[in-house]
Amino acid sequence: MKYYILECDSPFYGGYPKINSNFLNPKFELHCQNSNLDQIDPNTTMAIWILKHENDEYTDFMYDYGNRIPLISDRFKKILDNFGVNNVLYKKIILQNFPIELNQSGESHECWLALPSRIDCIDFEKSERDLEAVFITYTKLVISEAKAKNYDIFKISREDDKGAIGPEIIVSERLKDYIEKWQKEHNTKLTCVYFRELDE
Repeated sequence: MKYYILECDSPFYGGYPKINSNFLNPKFELHCQNSNLDQIDPNTTMAIWILKHENDEYTDFMYDYGNRIPLISDRFKKILDNFGVNNVLYKKIILQNFPIELNQSGESHECWLALPSRIDCIDFEKSERDLEAVFITYTKLVISEAKAKNYDIFKISREDDKGAIGPEIIVSERLKDYIEKWQKEHNTKLTCVYFRELDE
């Protein structure tokens, strides 16, 4: 099976609001980066300050690789629910705009934190690792379907201590095809939702 990286239009300079890290709880940010699902309460609503410029739009997928907090719209969540995804922690988020421009309102917007679990699923025989890199880096990353099992959306963990190796969110070809079929049937597209195939 093929696997894909779920990406925004541009991870660093997309036209969507960015989380204001100056007001972000560092423990919450760390739990999101490492996918510590047991450390986040899904039953409470959380407010997060954002920086929203005049031309920024709230999109179906907002994921800044800087803070690594994946946010999705209500309709994107419904698609994942209908597909049967059961390894994602959802938490209601209220994005509160921090006024950065003259006469700008402090508007708010509801969305969801969508934090997938991390799994040990690298095919080490087919993957190629950069042994000279300070951090764990792969020049070619291949997912083992046997290890990934029935997970259709996830992050990757190390094989030794289950530590995080990167911010990428991976989706299976099954889920990618389901999303694209939904878009075709409803004659619409999820905004800032793109799929980049992993190396084979």
